[in-house]
Amino acid sequence: MTRQTKIAKCPKCCPEGGACFKATTDWGGEKPVSVWECQNCFHTKPRLTRKQPDEHTPLTRKQLWAITAIQQAKLTGNKEVKFFSVRQIGSFATVTVEVGMKNDEGTMASILCRDKGHFYVRSGGKILAADPIDENKSKANEHPLIYGWRH
Repeated sequence: MTRQTKIAKCPKCCPEGGACFKATTDWGGEKPVSVWECQNCFHTKPRLTRKQPDEHTPLTRKQLWAITAIQQAKLTGNKEVKFFSVRQIGSFATVTVEVGMKNDEGTMASILCRDKGHFYVRSGGKILAADPIDENKSKANEHPLIYGWRH
Protein backbone atom coordinates (compact mmCIF):
# COMPACT_ATOMS: atom_id res chain seq x y z
CA MET A 1 0.00 0.00 0.00
CA THR A 2 1.32 3.42 -0.88
CA ARG A 3 1.37 6.43 1.38
CA GLN A 4 -1.26 9.02 0.44
CA THR A 5 -0.24 11.97 2.69
CA LYS A 6 3.00 13.39 4.03
CA ILE A 7 4.33 16.37 5.99
CA ALA A 8 7.16 18.21 4.20
CA LYS A 9 8.53 21.64 3.25
CA CYS A 10 6.56 23.71 0.75
CA PRO A 11 8.56 26.44 -1.05
CA LYS A 12 5.51 28.73 -1.21
CA CYS A 13 3.73 28.53 2.13
CA CYS A 14 5.95 26.63 4.64
CA PRO A 15 9.67 26.82 3.78
CA GLU A 16 10.58 25.60 7.30
CA GLY A 17 8.44 22.46 6.96
CA GLY A 18 5.06 21.41 8.30
CA ALA A 19 2.94 21.61 5.14
CA CYS A 20 0.54 18.75 4.50
CA PHE A 21 0.84 17.15 1.05
CA LYS A 22 -1.62 14.76 -0.54
CA ALA A 23 -0.87 12.30 -3.35
CA THR A 24 -2.79 13.14 -6.54
CA THR A 25 -2.51 12.73 -10.28
CA ASP A 26 -1.80 15.66 -12.61
CA TRP A 27 -3.74 15.28 -15.87
CA GLY A 28 -2.39 18.44 -17.50
CA GLY A 29 0.13 16.89 -19.90
CA GLU A 30 -0.03 14.19 -22.52
CA LYS A 31 0.14 11.42 -19.95
CA PRO A 32 -0.88 11.46 -16.26
CA VAL A 33 1.86 12.17 -13.69
CA SER A 34 1.81 11.31 -9.97
CA VAL A 35 2.43 14.43 -7.86
CA TRP A 36 2.29 15.64 -4.26
CA GLU A 37 -0.13 18.56 -3.86
CA CYS A 38 0.15 21.01 -0.93
CA GLN A 39 -3.17 21.27 0.90
CA ASN A 40 -2.47 24.91 1.91
CA CYS A 41 -1.46 26.59 -1.37
CA PHE A 42 -1.99 23.76 -3.96
CA HIS A 43 1.67 23.82 -5.02
CA THR A 44 2.66 20.53 -6.70
CA LYS A 45 5.90 18.57 -6.41
CA PRO A 46 6.79 15.49 -8.48
CA ARG A 47 6.18 12.19 -6.77
CA LEU A 48 8.89 9.56 -7.08
CA THR A 49 7.56 6.20 -8.21
CA ARG A 50 9.36 2.91 -8.48
CA LYS A 51 9.72 1.35 -11.88
CA GLN A 52 7.85 -1.90 -12.28
CA PRO A 53 10.04 -4.88 -13.19
CA ASP A 54 9.83 -6.15 -16.74
CA GLU A 55 7.04 -8.70 -16.98
CA HIS A 56 8.76 -10.78 -19.63
CA THR A 57 12.07 -11.57 -17.97
CA PRO A 58 13.54 -14.62 -19.68
CA LEU A 59 13.92 -17.76 -17.59
CA THR A 60 17.44 -18.75 -16.69
CA ARG A 61 18.93 -22.06 -17.84
CA LYS A 62 18.77 -23.43 -14.27
CA GLN A 63 15.11 -22.41 -13.95
CA LEU A 64 14.30 -24.21 -17.20
CA TRP A 65 16.09 -27.31 -15.91
CA ALA A 66 14.13 -27.25 -12.62
CA ILE A 67 10.78 -26.68 -14.37
CA THR A 68 11.53 -29.59 -16.73
CA ALA A 69 12.32 -31.77 -13.69
CA ILE A 70 8.94 -30.88 -12.15
CA GLN A 71 7.15 -31.53 -15.44
CA GLN A 72 8.79 -34.93 -15.96
CA ALA A 73 8.27 -36.18 -12.39
CA LYS A 74 7.24 -39.83 -12.24
CA LEU A 75 3.60 -40.38 -11.30
CA THR A 76 2.63 -43.59 -9.51
CA GLY A 77 -0.53 -45.55 -10.26
CA ASN A 78 -3.04 -44.39 -12.81
CA LYS A 79 -2.47 -40.65 -12.39
CA GLU A 80 -1.75 -38.01 -15.01
CA VAL A 81 -1.00 -34.29 -15.15
CA LYS A 82 -4.24 -32.36 -15.77
CA PHE A 83 -2.90 -28.80 -15.62
CA PHE A 84 0.62 -27.36 -15.81
CA SER A 85 1.32 -23.61 -15.74
CA VAL A 86 4.50 -21.52 -15.54
CA ARG A 87 4.49 -17.76 -14.81
CA GLN A 88 7.40 -15.41 -14.34
CA ILE A 89 7.10 -12.95 -11.43
CA GLY A 90 10.24 -10.86 -11.04
CA SER A 91 13.15 -13.26 -10.61
CA PHE A 92 10.89 -16.14 -9.51
CA ALA A 93 9.10 -18.59 -11.77
CA THR A 94 5.85 -19.94 -10.33
CA VAL A 95 4.80 -23.43 -11.34
CA THR A 96 1.29 -24.75 -10.76
CA VAL A 97 0.60 -28.45 -11.29
CA GLU A 98 -2.68 -30.33 -10.97
CA VAL A 99 -2.61 -34.13 -10.92
CA GLY A 100 -5.62 -36.44 -11.06
CA MET A 101 -6.70 -39.95 -11.99
CA LYS A 102 -6.88 -40.93 -15.63
CA ASN A 103 -10.33 -40.53 -17.25
CA ASP A 104 -11.84 -38.70 -14.25
CA GLU A 105 -13.28 -35.79 -16.26
CA GLY A 106 -16.93 -35.12 -15.43
CA THR A 107 -16.94 -37.23 -12.25
CA MET A 108 -16.83 -36.37 -8.57
CA ALA A 109 -13.20 -37.57 -8.54
CA SER A 110 -12.31 -34.60 -10.76
CA ILE A 111 -13.57 -32.29 -8.03
CA LEU A 112 -12.56 -34.06 -4.83
CA CYS A 113 -9.54 -36.23 -5.65
CA ARG A 114 -7.10 -33.99 -7.50
CA ASP A 115 -3.83 -32.85 -5.98
CA LYS A 116 -2.41 -29.39 -6.64
CA GLY A 117 1.20 -28.37 -6.28
CA HIS A 118 2.48 -24.78 -6.14
CA PHE A 119 6.20 -24.31 -6.55
CA TYR A 120 8.52 -21.35 -6.81
CA VAL A 121 11.77 -21.67 -8.75
CA ARG A 122 14.53 -19.19 -7.97
CA SER A 123 16.85 -17.88 -10.68
CA GLY A 124 19.53 -20.33 -9.48
CA GLY A 125 17.19 -23.30 -9.97
CA LYS A 126 16.27 -23.89 -6.31
CA ILE A 127 12.73 -25.22 -5.94
CA LEU A 128 10.65 -23.86 -3.05
CA ALA A 129 7.33 -25.35 -2.06
CA ALA A 130 6.28 -22.37 0.07
CA ASP A 131 5.79 -18.67 -0.43
CA PRO A 132 9.18 -17.15 -1.38
CA ILE A 133 8.33 -13.88 0.35
CA ASP A 134 8.16 -15.21 3.91
CA GLU A 135 8.35 -12.67 6.71
CA ASN A 136 10.03 -15.17 9.06
CA LYS A 137 12.67 -16.11 6.46
CA SER A 138 12.75 -19.58 7.98
CA LYS A 139 14.54 -22.49 6.33
CA ALA A 140 11.63 -24.75 7.32
CA ASN A 141 9.62 -23.45 4.34
CA GLU A 142 12.19 -24.65 1.82
CA HIS A 143 11.34 -28.24 0.93
CA PRO A 144 12.36 -30.46 -1.94
CA LEU A 145 9.91 -31.23 -4.73
CA ILE A 146 8.36 -34.27 -3.10
CA TYR A 147 7.03 -32.28 -0.12
CA GLY A 148 5.41 -29.57 -2.22
CA TRP A 149 2.05 -31.16 -2.81
CA ARG A 150 -0.88 -29.50 -1.12
CA HIS A 151 -4.56 -30.42 -1.12
